[in-house]
Amino acid sequence: MKHSVIVLLVAFLLMFSFSALQAQNELTFQVNMSVKMLEQVFKPAEGDTVVVRGSFNGWAGNAQFLTDDDADSIYVGTFDVGGNAGDVIKYKFVIHKADGTDMWEDNISDREFTLTGNPATLDVVYFDNDTHVDPPVVSGNILFQVETSVFKDLGLFDRVNGDSMQVRGGFNGWSDPIGNSRMDRVPGTETYFLNAIVEGNPGGTQYYKYFMDFDTTAHPDFEDWWGWEVPLTMGGGNREIIFEGTTDQVGPLELSQDVPAEGVIPSGTTVTVTFNVDMRPATQTSNPFDPATDSVFFVIQDPLWAVTQGRVPGTQMDLYYTDVDGDSVYTLTFDVTGPTYYGILYAVAYGTSGNIKMTEGGGFGYGRFRARYIQPDGANSFPAEYTFPTDTWTQDPPLDVETPPFPVGIEDESPNPTYPTSFTLYQNYPNPFNPETNIVFSVSQNTHAKVEIFTILGQKVRTVFDGKVTVGSHTVKWDGRDDYGRAVASGIYFYKLSVNNQTQTRKMILMR
Repeated sequence: MKHSVIVLLVAFLLMFSFSALQAQNELTFQVNMSVKMLEQVFKPAEGDTVVVRGSFNGWAGNAQFLTDDDADSIYVGTFDVGGNAGDVIKYKFVIHKADGTDMWEDNISDREFTLTGNPATLDVVYFDNDTHVDPPVVSGNILFQVETSVFKDLGLFDRVNGDSMQVRGGFNGWSDPIGNSRMDRVPGTETYFLNAIVEGNPGGTQYYKYFMDFDTTAHPDFEDWWGWEVPLTMGGGNREIIFEGTTDQVGPLELSQDVPAEGVIPSGTTVTVTFNVDMRPATQTSNPFDPATDSVFFVIQDPLWAVTQGRVPGTQMDLYYTDVDGDSVYTLTFDVTGPTYYGILYAVAYGTSGNIKMTEGGGFGYGRFRARYIQPDGANSFPAEYTFPTDTWTQDPPLDVETPPFPVGIEDESPNPTYPTSFTLYQNYPNPFNPETNIVFSVSQNTHAKVEIFTILGQKVRTVFDGKVTVGSHTVKWDGRDDYGRAVASGIYFYKLSVNNQTQTRKMILMR
């Protein structure tokens, strides 16, 4: 009997110790959702949830969802994030909509917390740090425009062999589910445009980037994520435009990556560049720089610039800074060879080749990376040697973003540039609708047209028209059924008109 009691006591102690060990890694997350609820962005009554995603769960999934048990609009969740004392976890809150789409905190850098080895309750924060209730959401249009000739001439963008341009942003979920981010080309130019449907707050900021959708045949060695633009004037961060809430807003005609033709370093030109960085602030970080054991590395943050130098983006283990005189200012010199462009996006990292301890910057906003320019002698003329201003280790963005030597905007000869539009897709009516709605479009010539319906996740539901049409307006009906005659569920749907390899897309709501 005594032996049995001892065994049970030992088992209890082991279970208690294991539970205590597990609890050391528990964090309680808290986010105030009142602003987003008042703005009708977050609608828990309709099935929206708020989750936390971060380095501890691969920035994915909806398992770590928060709840508001006391109905005070503060959502709370306690989760085991793993790791050890001293580890830094990064995370963001995400609104997971009932229709399956996600709304990330996109106006802030990654949130961070250093584990202490004990359970912790994080401070209450507002979603996206937004404490201001914006005006009601309205629907409008923005004409996005980008010029790509520099990247065509460098062989980095090849539309002839299948590469295409897109614009992605908060207005389309930073993705291309049904082709509603794809841009059309102005014939005879390398300018691409998209008249995008945008829902937002008038006077609010819309975030976006251009995206090169590489054809795997034209660029078999390119990674898909290399297509994301890292504009120099934003230090690689998201572009921004103030939403007017109208149907005829025209955005600026921009240069891809903000690289002008004058900023191209010609083939046969080599510039020896020198970088310097003061590493003294790095000795005071949460994972401090140790000059005795750590190396200082150069991190190329622009994938396409890396390609021009025969490199893969990321930390360059062969490009490391040295401190010969022991003054904590580290120096790196290497050659930049043309053809390439004069703007360099980079960051500084430290650690060892097998364990990078910390890299500067991050997030998605302005100054996520350093942006510096090899200062030219003139258009397409560069010195044999150039030394950049000395950097100072900076852990959090924004990092240094230099003013470009050449203009990065394009002035149009006409105040209201026009683009080839041989057709128009109008808003359906009624909208919302039940059980059927009218879809109206017009064409300026006899042609072939196709009208298709998609879910918000990009799944095709129905082809409602596919055939020849004559000049003028045409109306087709959708009865809320799929191609198999089955009634579809209530929700948001997209309808897309395709004419002559161009498309227009609009949104509609079915309410049963």
